[in-house]
Amino acid sequence: MNPQVLADAAHPGFSPYTVVLGIVGNVTGADAVTVLSIAAVVNVVLLLVAFRMFVIELTQNRRAPFWALVFVLALWGWSPLRFSGFFGLSSIGFVAPYPSMFATALALWVLVAMSRLTRDGRPRHLVVIAAGTAVVVIVHPLSGAWLVASLVVLAVVHLRDRRAWIGLVLAGTA
Repeated sequence: MNPQVLADAAHPGFSPYTVVLGIVGNVTGADAVTVLSIAAVVNVVLLLVAFRMFVIELTQNRRAPFWALVFVLALWGWSPLRFSGFFGLSSIGFVAPYPSMFATALALWVLVAMSRLTRDGRPRHLVVIAAGTAVVVIVHPLSGAWLVASLVVLAVVHLRDRRAWIGLVLAGTA
């Protein structure tokens, strides 16, 4: 392969998420619209599962995810901005295939793992926290910023054990 082609292909907007979608389209022969449509469905499913787990983890109430989802989708009003950070009724269809949707879903999974780490102290949660945070930061740095801030807040509020702090620092370093 021509090195200039590779140099031209290394665009700062590329992330592992967009590269994976490109590879899927290339391998399957599917056009971009089809690949993005499939990514949208996968991202919405990931977000809904992660959102449910996150809300239950925080509230310990099995009915809370329904109401939380209603509020997240409806409280922006009828015409919120069509921006990837707004998951409103009029925008979720547009932003579903975006890397921000994938990163938000993964970030919620990481926050569930962090909450479980603060509760039971099992080191296996550190693997999810380290790997998930790295992927979120690489795929969508803005989501990575709020995820890291949330992890720090959860650590400061809940972690009292020195071993847990050491493990968390090592996971963050990794």
